Amino acid sequence: MEETRCTILFDGQFWIALVEKTGGDGTVSVGKYTFGSEPANTEVREFLLYRLASVRTFPSPVAVRIKTDRSRAEQDRTTRKSRDIYKDLQKEYFAEKKKQLTRDDAADRAEKFRLKKEKKKQKRRGH
Repeated sequence: MEETRCTILFDGQFWIALVEKTGGDGTVSVGKYTFGSEPANTEVREFLLYRLASVRTFPSPVAVRIKTDRSRAEQDRTTRKSRDIYKDLQKEYFAEKKKQLTRDDAADRAEKFRLKKEKKKQKRRGH
């Protein structure tokens, strides 16, 4: 059974929703949705009904034991851990994406240079 837990908190600059999706086998995926300024009740309700399912989550390498009743301190620790895991996974994702874009950009520049050279060669031939 999959369980989704959403925690809305102030992250120092923005209000965010931290989404934790726990699978039946103990796998955890974490994601973040940024509200910006303090969300009104209607915004929170709209988020929970329509946008929660589309929040991008990253699979976490850390398995979590599910507890139904948690004290406030335990809940704060879990939220902090989830936020830290999300930040680490997001950094890895964007580093890989940047690496891929850099490779694509280098290939595009090489192709552009080759076409420019070809055009220059054709010009010299008088065509």
